[in-house]
Amino acid sequence: MPLPRPRRLCVTLLLIGGMFSLMAAAQSDRTEDVRRVQRATEVFRTIFTGPGDAIPRNLLRTGQCLVIIPGYKNLALGIGGAYGKGIATCRNNIGANPTPPPGAPLPSTPAKGTGWSAPIFVALGGASLGPQIGVESADVVMVFQSREGLESVLNNKVRLGVSAAAAAGPIGRRVEAATDAAMRSQVVAYARSRGLFAGVNVNGAILQPDESGNRAMYPHQYWEEILAGKIQPQGDGQTLVSSLNNSPITNPRLRPPSAAGQPAGLAENLNIGPGSAPPLPFDIGIAWEHITGDIGLNGWTGRAGWRPLLQKAPGLSLVANFGRAAGSTTLLATTVRSTEWTTLLGPEFDMPSRVFDPYGHVLLGWARLSQDTSSPGASSSASFNSFAWDIGGGLKLNLTRWADIRLLQLDLIHTSFTPGGGATHARISIGGSFHF
Repeated sequence: MPLPRPRRLCVTLLLIGGMFSLMAAAQSDRTEDVRRVQRATEVFRTIFTGPGDAIPRNLLRTGQCLVIIPGYKNLALGIGGAYGKGIATCRNNIGANPTPPPGAPLPSTPAKGTGWSAPIFVALGGASLGPQIGVESADVVMVFQSREGLESVLNNKVRLGVSAAAAAGPIGRRVEAATDAAMRSQVVAYARSRGLFAGVNVNGAILQPDESGNRAMYPHQYWEEILAGKIQPQGDGQTLVSSLNNSPITNPRLRPPSAAGQPAGLAENLNIGPGSAPPLPFDIGIAWEHITGDIGLNGWTGRAGWRPLLQKAPGLSLVANFGRAAGSTTLLATTVRSTEWTTLLGPEFDMPSRVFDPYGHVLLGWARLSQDTSSPGASSSASFNSFAWDIGGGLKLNLTRWADIRLLQLDLIHTSFTPGGGATHARISIGGSFHF
């Protein structure tokens, strides 16, 4: 028989209150600290692998601190409560030291002040209201954009999502939304859920230092000094720090793999691709071109490009195209040689972070056609000017941030060299560009 509503509310409050009382009374010891570090290491090694279970790598490469809460518990019966204990660690001057030779791992115990810090121990808890029921256990990973942000949250015991901008970070196919949310948030949270709930929400939760855990592992040290890299990791903490320092996902000094935990693909085997860094603002290039028509023209075209909005629209370029193509035909001892110059300007759009990068452009400008006619005993020359437009695109292979190969570009170019007349021809080109 269902309990009356007032009695059901009292039972719920007693359950939640009892849970938090037990948590408040719980004290950490060194054995528990070691177990937490071991479980956090397992979470780090496994949560980024498997189909549909990945955190955006760019976020992990730019994030400055990680908080890992293994087995975060969420109990809800009308009124919800959540609690978990874990670790926090921050990167310190990764990239300041010389990069090791290719294939050489970073030291498992880096010099003081470099690499990822020894882990400190933290607790995450909170309460929520609303129509909810169930019990959930999840491994929670939070990525902080700065160490100052994490220290502020720990020192002031503020509620995430209220005093510290927090965003739920979807996993798997929704990683783009997570990345967009991260740009506006101080902390982004992810979870690998195993209970009845679809996910976890840390908004309203309070993240604070686990003072008893830190005293058990670091008897005479402040947690701020540990995060700053002034204390060497101990025991299993060395394994966690070594995993962080030697993973291309969390150490931008190392070349990222094609997929976490998966064999390297074509781009990695050939050591090609643009990587995760933003594109360079300028490029110049050259290509061979063929223009179809009554007289097929062959020649070369040069290119100069500029990306004016690297942060807001890195795929937008303003390009200038300069081309010269020539060809000749002979009929009844009369030879006509045609030479066409083009100068075109306009926007181009591409996807600079991809290895195989499709692009398209719309260009406007000027064209000039010169024709030299020669026959036995006579010759003549004529030239024509015209407004021109070009619309087209192609596919390029981004070798590195500094170079690409334009595998194939197909354009339609329109000119009007005679009054009242015009012609549209196909232009095929192949070439490459250098970026700087």
